[in-house]
Amino acid sequence: MKPPGSYKLSVITINFNNRAGLSKTVKSVVGQGHADFEYLVIDGGSTDGSTEVIKENEDKIDYWVSEKDKGIYNAMNKGIAAARGEYLLFLNSGDYLDGDDVINKALSLTDGAMICSCDIRVHDSKTDSYSVWYAPEQLTYSFFLNTTLNHQSTFIHSSLFKQYGPYSENNIVGADWEFFFLVLGVHGHSYKKIPVILSVYNLDGFSANLSPEMKAIQKRDGDAVIDRFVPALLKAELYEYLELKEYASTHRYKTLRTIEKSKFFRKVTTAYFFMVRQLMKLEQKFK
Repeated sequence: MKPPGSYKLSVITINFNNRAGLSKTVKSVVGQGHADFEYLVIDGGSTDGSTEVIKENEDKIDYWVSEKDKGIYNAMNKGIAAARGEYLLFLNSGDYLDGDDVINKALSLTDGAMICSCDIRVHDSKTDSYSVWYAPEQLTYSFFLNTTLNHQSTFIHSSLFKQYGPYSENNIVGADWEFFFLVLGVHGHSYKKIPVILSVYNLDGFSANLSPEMKAIQKRDGDAVIDRFVPALLKAELYEYLELKEYASTHRYKTLRTIEKSKFFRKVTTAYFFMVRQLMKLEQKFK
């Protein structure tokens, strides 16, 4: 067995009872030319034939296990513990690589950055349509308050998990968001956007179909992360931003913005202030 750091990349796929999705994911990974990576599959003890898919490709999979786990991030942490690559990529069952040479293309552009995020193609199976989510050129606090990086298209330097530990299994919905916020937003490790569409993300997945209860848990855990890591002075400004953002989404605000952008409104406003100035001049004249 090769020692840690022997590969440029470790691709980790977690799966539970998603044979069709796993088959699609595995096919896209094992077909990646001669890229310098290892492939790990962490299965949660599936009973739908997923292990047969793994065994059919066993000669191309460097490490796999099928056993009961404690949830998505527990399974991902198993992959982290077994990985030997310089970078880690989490490509879960149902998601797949966008082409047979994209790993080579993307890895050649990392330039040693600790987090490298690629673009991603998003598939909506309900309408069978695709759109592209573009990784940000630069990261801000407001970015993390609105969204996160897609783990299906992001290379994470393995040393970060050694420095800060694996994913928090107490954060059952957003542990990957918490990790990105910690290493990038709080500790400021290097980040690079890679202009390559690396993978295809299926909206049928867990994170895209959260129930109202799970969304409430996600918000609670997100607020707890901000409370834990963000200084009090900055936190006040962040919450002020959130209030402004919420107001900006209201119908009244949007109506006012529409009026302000109107040429007619600008003309009326200009005429109004002209009349006010003229009246003020008259008032001064007759005093």
